[in-house]
Amino acid sequence: MRAVECSKRTVLVLSRNFLESEWCLLEFNAAHVQALKDHVPRIILIKLADLPKDDDLPEEIQLYLNSTTYLTWGEKHSWSKLLYILPRSQSIQKPESRDDARLLIPMTDFSA
Repeated sequence: MRAVECSKRTVLVLSRNFLESEWCLLEFNAAHVQALKDHVPRIILIKLADLPKDDDLPEEIQLYLNSTTYLTWGEKHSWSKLLYILPRSQSIQKPESRDDARLLIPMTDFSA
């Protein structure tokens, strides 16, 4: 619960395993309540293709999918769409050393 409260966004990968996990559904509900409380779109939902029909999903997931935009993994430009909706830092700092520079991942590598 604390992680959801302290995070700018909560990324949820909606899969069969997610739907079968009580903990995942609890995290979804916590993130949803926090988003409503803060009036901020906190949840980034990534829907995998192996899900049951929408009618077989839990009611709270159905309502969320019907009322918000979500990503469907495997669609064209999935990585680009995900990066677009993630919050950006106000200031981007240059790496202090060459070793630090290797930790940076060029955004253009996520074009698939």
